Order: sequence, then structure tokens, then C-alpha cells
Amino acid sequence: MAAGKSVTPVMDAVWSPPLKRCASLPSRCQTSVHSAAPRRLNKGWRERTVLERQPVLIEPTVYRLQRKSCPHSQQHLQSQAPGVLPQTRFGNHLLAEVLTSHDVHGEPLGRISERRGLTVGSLIEMAHRTATLLRGVVAHLSAEYRPTALRHADETGWRTDGHSGDAWLLCTAKTSLFLFRRSRSSAVAKEI
Repeated sequence: MAAGKSVTPVMDAVWSPPLKRCASLPSRCQTSVHSAAPRRLNKGWRERTVLERQPVLIEPTVYRLQRKSCPHSQQHLQSQAPGVLPQTRFGNHLLAEVLTSHDVHGEPLGRISERRGLTVGSLIEMAHRTATLLRGVVAHLSAEYRPTALRHADETGWRTDGHSGDAWLLCTAKTSLFLFRRSRSSAVAKEI
């Protein structure tokens, strides 16, 4: 595609809004433009393409998880819901969107709650549950980070729910750790 050229997206829907009454001469021109009045000249159609974001809806999904028992080992087996962390109520896409909105973009939980129709308590539970599941990941990434000869550490101010803090990036060519702390002291880098 050449520079400056735009691509017309494939249309899912074409909508024709109604025309309004002519306002230039209200005393002589009171009929609708769509009417069959002989004074109206058909000028054809003009298309205008507008990109619009559709609202994201949270919909419950029911997974029928098959359960079986092995007659030899007496072990009980159950299928797993795809794209859902164990023992969580929220799908991974919703989980990622909420945590990214809050932790990366700094959106307050109250605003996410209103936008998504979820209680603040359920969002906090979601974050705590995810933190518990991922607790060992930072230690594992720290172990990869420490022995590397070329390392980088940087911090920047970061506000979350109106409270000041700092976001830390500790990285190598292959590993990146993001830490959110209430301090910018060197003790944060030393904990890794």
C-alpha cells in the first residue's frame, strides 16, 4: 500500500439515517425531504465510513466439564475449561483486561467496576487470586536476572488509585521484571 493511501474496511452494516426537514425557508418548506413533494431534487447518496468501537459485554459462559473415574487406579478425572485459570470465576481475557487497565494504565478499580458491571470486591478478589497463582514467578525471573552480565534497572513515578508509588523495570536481553513498590530506594533493586 502506498504511503498516505487508506484502506476502506469491510462493512458489517450500512445504516441510512433519516434526513431532517429543510430549515432554510420554514414558512414555504415544511415537508420532509423524504416526501414526494415535486420541489425536492434527488441528489443521490454519499457514503461516509466511520470506525466505531462496539461495547465490550461480559457474558457468562457455561462449560460442561466431563468427569470420569479410572476403574484401575480409582483416580477421578475432569476436563478443564479452556482459557480459565484453575478455580477462578473469570476468564483469562477478562482477567487480563481488568489487571492491565488497573496495573498498567492506572485506572481506578471503581471506574473499572462501573464500566464492566462487576463489584469492586470481585475485582480485588480477582487480583489477589492472580497474585497468589503467580507468586513464584518473580523468584524464578529473579534467578534468571541475577547471573546475567548486562542488566538494566529503572524506576518511574506511578500513581494507583490516587496513591503515589513507583514502577520498576529490571531487565536483560531475555528477561523483564516489572515491580510496583511505594519506594524508589535502591533496596528495591537489591531485593532482586
